[in-house]
Amino acid sequence: MRVAILGGTGSFGRALAARLAAATEDEVVIGSRDAGRAREAARAIGATVEGATNEDAVRGADLVVLATSSHIPVVQQEWIKAGAHVISGAVATNQGAPCWLVVTKNGRYAYTANAAGGSISGFSIAPDGSLALLDPSGATASLGAGSHPLDEAVSGNSRFLYVLVDGRHTIAGYRIADDGSLGPLGEVGALPPGAVGLASS
Repeated sequence: MRVAILGGTGSFGRALAARLAAATEDEVVIGSRDAGRAREAARAIGATVEGATNEDAVRGADLVVLATSSHIPVVQQEWIKAGAHVISGAVATNQGAPCWLVVTKNGRYAYTANAAGGSISGFSIAPDGSLALLDPSGATASLGAGSHPLDEAVSGNSRFLYVLVDGRHTIAGYRIADDGSLGPLGEVGALPPGAVGLASS
């Protein structure tokens, strides 16, 4: 398997490349905007690690790891071969205790339930798999203090988001707009305390 690590010249990327090279038979390629810097980092690791531009590293890769916190896109959709997997780095929600993530069936948006923040964070999903907050504050929807949202489910048509509101023992509903924003539909139920899990069709 060919693994491309973009941001591989940074400390995390170098450590990941070294670990993969030592523990697997995978072909590991470090990608950077500067091919010379990528080749230098690969030489320092040794083994079978290669260095290349981001584009050359991604083309033909089976797995692309974005080991960078860059806000500038480092990969383009046309570089990624069909069937390849992309792993994006962590994206902060700016909220407290994100504990569950769901993705719309159409793959355009993702939402986290922030238990301590009493909120829902929405993310757009780019064609390369990277995530970006829909709202700079991280609060796409607010359920209020003490709401403690725990679980989420998206309807089969990707038009509705349902949230288990543990602090009130209810289920909140939201309409998912074309831009990913959430329109509140209200809360229903008097669920038993300790109810966990939520499913939708």
